[in-house]
Amino acid sequence: MGLGNPRQVYSNCGARDLNGTYFFAESIRALNYYESDELLCYGGNYECVSDGTSRAQTMAFVYITTMEMLRAYTARSFTKSVFKDMFSNKWMQMAAVGSLVLTLSVTNIPVINDDIFGFAHIEWYEWMFSMVFALVMVAFGETLKGAYRHRDRAKLHNAAVERAGMVNELRSLRHHTEPFESKWDSEMNPLRICVGNNPVFPSPNGNSTLMSSFGSSEERSMPGK
Repeated sequence: MGLGNPRQVYSNCGARDLNGTYFFAESIRALNYYESDELLCYGGNYECVSDGTSRAQTMAFVYITTMEMLRAYTARSFTKSVFKDMFSNKWMQMAAVGSLVLTLSVTNIPVINDDIFGFAHIEWYEWMFSMVFALVMVAFGETLKGAYRHRDRAKLHNAAVERAGMVNELRSLRHHTEPFESKWDSEMNPLRICVGNNPVFPSPNGNSTLMSSFGSSEERSMPGK
């Protein structure tokens, strides 16, 4: 079945029904190959099921190798885009080219593709079908990365908003405590002056004597340190 003949039937030219009758006319059964808009058949021991299975295996192989080759690029980071420094590693480029060459060789070189691997020749649109599915998987992965990046940006934004709120609260607290600090300084300033103008003298009994600055000769004893 191809793009030009979507209803074309693949079969053996000598195919029979379950009751033993032939599907096709004797003129077709005698041929080794026959093709029309509705039918494509081969003579001999041709079996369309095995051929279809081989083609499906070939398409699956192309899909897997292409997807894994692209995964080497997408798996470099859990969050960064695949296009970020995509060609920065020359060894990865060489490995990707080697993987592509081996895929083309295994699926197109006779004996290797059919006798060894059991593959079959596939048309260009079957190649495209397999590769598009590989690209779809890459698109899914990149979409998930985009969701992760959005989540991380949201976390950073929320953290920045929270820090800004804390800074505003500290500024507000500072604004409210400044009057109390000014009042405290104004009330404590005379005491500082008083203490600064009245030195402490040691006494014979081991206590300190503080001389009053208000003209009184009275001495007060302070415990020694």
